[in-house]
Amino acid sequence: MKDYDSIYDPAKTHAENARNLDCNRATLSRYRKKIGASKSPLKPEVIRVVYEANPKKCNPCNKQISYEQRVNKFCSHSCRARVTNKQRIRSIESKETTRVKLKEFYSNNPTARAQLHLNKVTTAVVLDSGEKRNSYGLAPCLSCPRSFHKRKPDSKYCTHSCAIQGLKQAKLIGGNRSTSGSSKKGYYKGIFCSSTWELAWVIYNLDHNISFSRNTKGFEYSFNGISHQYYPDFILQDKTYVEIKGYKSPQWQAKLSQFPHPIQAIYQVEIQPFIDYVRNTYKVKNLTDLYDTNKPLLLKTNACQYCLKPCAKIFCSQICVGKTRAVERKKSLALAKLNKVPTLDLTTLEIPTNTPASANPPTTSITPISPAESPSTSLVNSPLPSS
Repeated sequence: MKDYDSIYDPAKTHAENARNLDCNRATLSRYRKKIGASKSPLKPEVIRVVYEANPKKCNPCNKQISYEQRVNKFCSHSCRARVTNKQRIRSIESKETTRVKLKEFYSNNPTARAQLHLNKVTTAVVLDSGEKRNSYGLAPCLSCPRSFHKRKPDSKYCTHSCAIQGLKQAKLIGGNRSTSGSSKKGYYKGIFCSSTWELAWVIYNLDHNISFSRNTKGFEYSFNGISHQYYPDFILQDKTYVEIKGYKSPQWQAKLSQFPHPIQAIYQVEIQPFIDYVRNTYKVKNLTDLYDTNKPLLLKTNACQYCLKPCAKIFCSQICVGKTRAVERKKSLALAKLNKVPTLDLTTLEIPTNTPASANPPTTSITPISPAESPSTSLVNSPLPSS
């Protein structure tokens, strides 16, 4: 152990000494025990600072374990399996049981083997990097001019980057697509809005005293030979239904053509005046700020008292609440043990006698003596004998 006598200051707190000594929690505890210093409870933020100065490492991969997983011995399940599976010895009976069960399973589920590609004919190849791989044949990459050995029968791209690039070129992922959207849901004055477009329409109608209500009635329609239920967004006082739609699709056309009542469809061009009205009237950039549930108290402006993560209230999760309560419970039990002093009540003390045992054995109780009847008091107050 290092010579910490010149650095350790008993007048400072446990956290300040931990930072000055630049050691982990266990080393500092051993040193405090050696010098006989009293150990004070560490706060969560101090524990994090001390742990991150000297974190625990996973034994198989030598990777640092995060503060949230500091109680674990391994960083992942795969590292744990690398250690525990070495000690696992399977008997011949166990292997035979597994073989019989797999054979029975694949005989009852013939499609399962096809899904696992076990019935596909593959060839073992050695790549330029020296890696051995089972190949389903050579195929040209759809994103670059190279050819590659297919890992699966339906592989189309040689690498993950080529797959991302090819899907973007085909406009299957990313970009501004007609059927894409990320609606923000919430309540405004008790009315549920499934998007900010609906929020703008609701605010405009409430400000102009236009009566409406949220629709809860479903209407049946068929699409591609399958029956579905369609629920319009709102209904006006004159029994006209309102649907706020961001895009047109064949399924939406089927809903519109089979709807039995008058319906008003509001698309992006028609909803824009409602959005401009709300932004100019309420002076907000994001319409989600007008939701009832989106208030400053519910924003993550605080820090969790246990793990210091951003949270809306005192704790970020029930796990941190339980851990904090467990620490407080241990403290209260320790204080109760310190404050609990055994006392002896002489007024209820019973002295057993040497009389033979009987059905009702007599007991002698000691009764308290008043100060007036105390022998010591009578001797002190009595006059001295004359010589």
